[in-house]
Amino acid sequence: MTASDRRLRQLRATTNGNDLSGADDGAQSGVPVGRQIDEVLRAHTNLDARARRKRILDMMDHVRCPRSSVSSPPTRTGSRAASASAS
Repeated sequence: MTASDRRLRQLRATTNGNDLSGADDGAQSGVPVGRQIDEVLRAHTNLDARARRKRILDMMDHVRCPRSSVSSPPTRTGSRAASASAS
């Protein structure tokens, strides 16, 4: 079975598809990449917070991403913290 040149061009999908690697379509701007990886690990693994952070840091080291891209876990600020800083 053979196909014509015209049919082969159609099958090769010579038109451009969506390129999802653009800055607007990729990672969420304003959200540190470490936090985005943490969201994925929380959704798809049973790792605790310490194990997730280690895994994230290992990944970041592997791709030579600066550690400044990994945010610390959010801290809770209560009324004590607010009153202490007001003094």
